[in-house]
Amino acid sequence: HQLQVLGIVINEVSGAKTKVDTYFKDILQTQYKQLVMPVTLSKSVKIKESIALYQSIFEYAPQCKQADEYQRLVECLLSQLEAQA
Repeated sequence: HQLQVLGIVINEVSGAKTKVDTYFKDILQTQYKQLVMPVTLSKSVKIKESIALYQSIFEYAPQCKQADEYQRLVECLLSQLEAQA
């Protein structure tokens, strides 16, 4: 079997946009435009709490922004897999 990269997920994105964040995001989008997923995953204490409690974000805080982001990521990945099938 050959390993195939479906996409690059930009994660741990904080609310404040720093020059470093912008710089690396720009590099990824320039060099790997087709691979950068259209969904970014925000940094949140909710994710850390869900992990500590051995729960998915969907179980722990289903209405939070991060649960929505992860749901959109799953939908993007499934769409790509279906397109390749």
